[in-house]
Amino acid sequence: MYEVYLQRSPVSSTYLAENVYHLYMHTLLSLLIGVGGFEIDHEGRTGVVLWVQKPFTSVEIARHDMNNLKFMVNASEVNKFIKDSALWWDTTGPFKYLHTMNRTRTQFIRSHLADLSRLPAGTQGRSWISGRRLVDVGCGGGLASESLARLGMRVLGVDAAKENVEMARIHAQRDPALKDLEYVQSTAEQLMEKEAFDVVVSLEVIEHVADPMAFVKSLVDLAKPGASIFISTMSRTPIAAFVDVLVPEYLLNVVPRGTHDYKKFIKPTELSQMLRAVGAETLDTKGLILDPISNQCHLVDRDYGLLRNIGVQANYIMAARKYSK
Repeated sequence: MYEVYLQRSPVSSTYLAENVYHLYMHTLLSLLIGVGGFEIDHEGRTGVVLWVQKPFTSVEIARHDMNNLKFMVNASEVNKFIKDSALWWDTTGPFKYLHTMNRTRTQFIRSHLADLSRLPAGTQGRSWISGRRLVDVGCGGGLASESLARLGMRVLGVDAAKENVEMARIHAQRDPALKDLEYVQSTAEQLMEKEAFDVVVSLEVIEHVADPMAFVKSLVDLAKPGASIFISTMSRTPIAAFVDVLVPEYLLNVVPRGTHDYKKFIKPTELSQMLRAVGAETLDTKGLILDPISNQCHLVDRDYGLLRNIGVQANYIMAARKYSK
């Protein structure tokens, strides 16, 4: 099966005319009822095929050099966020919708960690979450780090951009309650040589790294055996190209153009394969449906009846667990 990208290609006007209606109807369906999306084969029978790439396969993942941890932070991707580092906490600026999504992502993480609150006899009254060590990889300005620290965990936010880390520190200093929150300028590969964590979080980061497979391995290596891992990103579908790139960056102009590269989006099935290949199992996957009109974000199930993966056609968040040794 081939994946379809919405980019320019020398296709005939007749071909486009025959297929653009299908794309329009599927997009409209998604906007009206919050779900939608479709697969397009390499012959383009079900949509507008403008660019084609073969996805990951199990064999390709198995052949990946698992000893190569130098996934390298992509300098150009880091620079995208450096120039807007002072705007991280501006709820009307370029990170407006990250603030909206952050509340929902935190809800998802808290819900999963709550299942771990069932402690042995004699520990009643203590929350498993309280005091646990969590790392937020690619923390940016600290939106998620602060929310997670308020759950009672000892949080370390790490980011490759010095400007992001400084902004996160300045904002956290305003709240004395965030005494168990700290930030360092680092990458996941540098950090994993120093410490292992009870919870590993990386939200909207993997689509900006040069080597997603090595990045996933670094996240799993940061986790203690049996630890929880949470990753959120965007699926590589036409719906995601529309709602995560075209609309915010080119129609509404609420996100700087060039922030996202659709070719770097990763499907949930691919991310699950990566996690499994490096020693972690997927526990749950939910779609994140953002309503820009009401400025709300909703968690939706991955599947809807017989419609597989219908809820994760754009943004999604995944919960995983590192295998216990």
